[in-house]
Amino acid sequence: MSQARPTGGPGSALAPDHGTGGAGSTAVLALASAGAGLLAYAFVVVGTRTYGGAAFAGVAQVWSIWFVGAAVLTFPVQHWIVTTATVDGDFERVRRALPGLGALVLGAAVALGLLSAVLGERLFDSPKVAYPVALAGVTLGAGLAGVLRGSLAARGRFTAVGGAIVGEGLLRLAVGAAVAGAGGGVAAYGLTVASGLVVALCWRSAWRFGPPTPGPAPRLAHVLGGLGGGNLIAQGVLTGGPVALALIGGSSSEVTALFVTLALLRAPYLVMLGVSVRITATLSVAAVGGAEALAGRWRQLMLAALGGAPLAAVAAVLLGPWAIRLVFGADIAITRGVAAAVGCGSALAVANLIASLLSLVEGRSSAVLVAWLAGAAGALTMLAAGFGPLNQVLAAFLLAETIAFAAMAMQWLRSSEPAPGVEAS
Repeated sequence: MSQARPTGGPGSALAPDHGTGGAGSTAVLALASAGAGLLAYAFVVVGTRTYGGAAFAGVAQVWSIWFVGAAVLTFPVQHWIVTTATVDGDFERVRRALPGLGALVLGAAVALGLLSAVLGERLFDSPKVAYPVALAGVTLGAGLAGVLRGSLAARGRFTAVGGAIVGEGLLRLAVGAAVAGAGGGVAAYGLTVASGLVVALCWRSAWRFGPPTPGPAPRLAHVLGGLGGGNLIAQGVLTGGPVALALIGGSSSEVTALFVTLALLRAPYLVMLGVSVRITATLSVAAVGGAEALAGRWRQLMLAALGGAPLAAVAAVLLGPWAIRLVFGADIAITRGVAAAVGCGSALAVANLIASLLSLVEGRSSAVLVAWLAGAAGALTMLAAGFGPLNQVLAAFLLAETIAFAAMAMQWLRSSEPAPGVEAS
């Protein structure tokens, strides 16, 4: 690994974007994340209203798999680039890793496209080749988005990161609406899911990493497997409750109530997800200062989690039922117990997101996967219990979030000398 150096100095490739300060850049990223969510909702609304819910199923499959690709590729790649370039002070290791990363992403895109073509009608309820092509495109786009956002964030260009996040959704909606308005078929609309990858071409400076230099190429297996795999499980825990509830016998009204409660109360997590590149940059600068600086961040996070989770539960009990009726209609009602459990679990999800970034910066991304495997095991055990489907799902959600956070915190506590750098392999 390169010797850690201060970033942003004279001649550095990592000069910060002086147009946006710390609080300003956080606000920009938060607004961009919220805007991207609204644009995604609008894309789905246009599709379902134009083609109908049944015909939209193939597009929904592409959309769902794209979500998985973002968890496994975009998230770990962008954060690895930010923390590596920030701690190193240059893009040398990132530049060496790009050929291998490109081959991995391209191989995954081709493999998923071919596999989905073989599955064809079973997966998309349609034999048309547009869906496998779209699936390959969104996989490629997930990798490009990770490199673009990571490169921009490492340079301190957080306004540009926000523009990339919103621009991707805006382009997808514009192209999709044009196809639908022109009378294009639903398969053509499915292809437009992949159109957002064009945004990667809008910031050519983000792809300038300097001339190649000799040296071994870093292997990203630990980061992609650890942070990517852990994040995939984390997303499943956070969003999969309604599916699990339906599978173990929950009523339709319970499934709907849990879905809308999660959709509303996980909003802070979704905003934090957009802000996370700013958090990673801050933590990476702290990593240059040594292990003690990061130890302070761990202590602050644990105190915040211990105090914030109960407060979130109380706030959810007081405001959740009222907000649900206001947003989703008076015919949807939730109990205080559901509100408390989802509020508490969503707060722990935010803590787990930050804990995973701390683990990455310290060079322990494998700890993220281990923690979430333990959390998933606890959740599955709870789902097999017999004290009522809704209660089982809520308990599984809380237990998974609690175990994952405790596991990451314990791995930090057991480490006598946390590494201040990032993984080189």
